[in-house]
Amino acid sequence: MKVANYYRVSTKIQAKEDRFSLAAQKTELNAYVKRQGWHLVNEFVDVETGGKLDKKGLNGLLDLAESGMINVVLCMDQDRLSRLDTVSWEYLKSVLRENSVKIAEPNGTLTDLTNEDDEFMSDLKNLFAQREKRKTVNRMMYGKRQRLREGKGWGAYPFEYYYDNGLFYIKDGWSWTIPMIDDLYLNWRTDTQRLQGN
Repeated sequence: MKVANYYRVSTKIQAKEDRFSLAAQKTELNAYVKRQGWHLVNEFVDVETGGKLDKKGLNGLLDLAESGMINVVLCMDQDRLSRLDTVSWEYLKSVLRENSVKIAEPNGTLTDLTNEDDEFMSDLKNLFAQREKRKTVNRMMYGKRQRLREGKGWGAYPFEYYYDNGLFYIKDGWSWTIPMIDDLYLNWRTDTQRLQGN
């Protein structure tokens, strides 16, 4: 069997720390390839949501599948490969099915999309993965709203600022940036208005 490994995490934090970190996925999948006696043709990585079809690693994987160079795509779990909406999932499946590429997981599951029962189970997995993605997004949004209710910031702070006890403060040495930006904006508007008047 000629195989391509696919590793995916949603965030840069997961890429290093999670049980499904990229390093952990690579170690487990490469060990599985070796145990099976398969030939590893290539490896693809994405640090993006599984709900997005247009990803560099996934595109490379699909190109390789269409070239006829692999029989199997190996991923930790099918949800690493896809948490796609129905239309995108059907497209991904069609590329794999038309090129006789199966989906394998290191738990021993081998999904043949030309088999109706296998495809049905694969569709169910994708539906559950989509549902889990929605629940995760809802939990994150609830957490963000709660932080705002508590007067706390969330997300990445602007480089020039730090957050302390409910307030943002500008860092020492960066107080010149805001007046400079204001000045550039005001002068640009004045220059633009003058040019438009001529």
